Amino acid sequence: MWQRTELLRSSSRIAINLKDIHGIKIRGFAVAAVSACTIIYLMHAISAFVLVEQPKPVPGFRMEGIRKQIYESQWIRIFPHLKAMIPVVTDGNKFSITSARHSSIELLNANQLRMGGIMKALIISRCEAGQRKSYGGDFFYVILRRPGSNGSDGVTCEISDESDGRYIATCIMPWSGKATIHARIIHPSESIYQLMKRYSSEKEFGIHQNTTMRNSMNGIESTSCSVGFPDKRPEEICDYTNPTHGEKRTCLKPPSGGCPKTILYQKKVVEQRSAGESIDRMYCNEENYLKPISGSGNEISILKTERADNTSSHTADHFTDLSSTSFDPMRPSGWLYAGKWNSFKTARSFGHDIATLKTCLSHKRLHLFGDSTARNLYGHLVRSLKIKDYGLAVAWSRGRDGASSEMNMTIQYRSHGPPLNNPGPEDARPYMSDSFDAIHEGGKGTVVVFTVGYHFHFFDPDVYLLRLKIIKQAVLSMLERLPGARVIVKGLHYHWESNIGRSPWLTYRFVTMLRHEFRDVAGVIYMEHWDYTLLRNNSGVHPKHEIFMGTFDILMTHLCLL
Repeated sequence: MWQRTELLRSSSRIAINLKDIHGIKIRGFAVAAVSACTIIYLMHAISAFVLVEQPKPVPGFRMEGIRKQIYESQWIRIFPHLKAMIPVVTDGNKFSITSARHSSIELLNANQLRMGGIMKALIISRCEAGQRKSYGGDFFYVILRRPGSNGSDGVTCEISDESDGRYIATCIMPWSGKATIHARIIHPSESIYQLMKRYSSEKEFGIHQNTTMRNSMNGIESTSCSVGFPDKRPEEICDYTNPTHGEKRTCLKPPSGGCPKTILYQKKVVEQRSAGESIDRMYCNEENYLKPISGSGNEISILKTERADNTSSHTADHFTDLSSTSFDPMRPSGWLYAGKWNSFKTARSFGHDIATLKTCLSHKRLHLFGDSTARNLYGHLVRSLKIKDYGLAVAWSRGRDGASSEMNMTIQYRSHGPPLNNPGPEDARPYMSDSFDAIHEGGKGTVVVFTVGYHFHFFDPDVYLLRLKIIKQAVLSMLERLPGARVIVKGLHYHWESNIGRSPWLTYRFVTMLRHEFRDVAGVIYMEHWDYTLLRNNSGVHPKHEIFMGTFDILMTHLCLL
């Protein structure tokens, strides 16, 4: 529906840093304070009598109270800069959206650029009207690239959101010579808010999980399953919550009206196209999605230190502990030089040497839990080390077991349980908490590598947070039961291609939550590789072979140093 532009009532909640405007009356609406971006927007609208298409509600959402729901959620507490944005972010005003072409980055310490030191830069976020934003929440990345390399050499930079339109980028400088600053906006804050609204339900957005059941009359019926169905009455739902640890799962009652045992997950059906195509006009409009900002591409010169070569093997002390991690995935754990990964946490790298891998894995009981990315690790180890595989390939999610008498080692793969959007029988998807409970052998020599997250992207993040807490309790119980056992949390990797959610921020949000939940837990090591895959500009959930092998090397380094 088209109508004349009017002042958004929500603008009265926006704080101004540039100046305060009091007593404004436009078309009968009294405003105490509005953002400079909105004022300029109104001036354009009034002077030109502009007709603006009003934003249409997102299908399937009840907008009443959604801002409050997000603000009071559990997951948002991990992101204070996003929580500060929620009360003031504009919703539907395209003139207030952060603009890539008007936003900029500039150096703060241009005279202090020395190898092994820190480069600091200031990002200023501006709206389409060219005025600085009064709130944060934009999703940027900044990378220092080494010119003349293969295009992937460089180091990622940590970014601090000041919640007032300013962002501080902090970059380690591990080489001397030239470096190029690459700064891009991935999503404006307004688009981040739209993503929050879209993925805020126990019912997975965009996915219909068809489940086949056998009823009491021995007939086959089909129905839909998910974590929850908020719009359905209790009598319309069958409860299949995990009885041991409480992971919630429900299905709609089939036509027979009973709640039989589920026997087969069939396939996922995409109900909606990509979020970037339907969520709003601001989200993925080729102007502000993964676009460079002003100042991106500028070159700097980094001075040498007293070292003879042009690279640094040591940086600040807070990068030396292999078992620690920060909350921010952008904070670098290493850097790429001549195509080789150099860790800030250890000087050692174990590469692809088969003899070394056999030595590392000898006398180990290795468990791999998670999604298809964990299954791929299992397959690669079995093929590379010629391990005897006893699994049956009925479905990729079904458990696999292998053993090597030469290395005196065993290896196991188990999926992470619902939600898991792939076909397979019920017993092919055990809950990860139950898989941890099933480990009774060993102590020293028992290693569990797990990953979880990609199949939770399109749910309310509190669903994922609760699952992490349940898994954490199972991890702690196993470590207490088996002294000497170790757990490696394989973090999520950067990617931007997806059939229904082309957004790196969805993964960024979950990898931050994963880091937060397992940070500084005794006996648990977090494997960081978000920065590695960002430097390599990884596109898919399943990385190409070269990038996969890079992450495999990082994992093997963690395993070999246990």
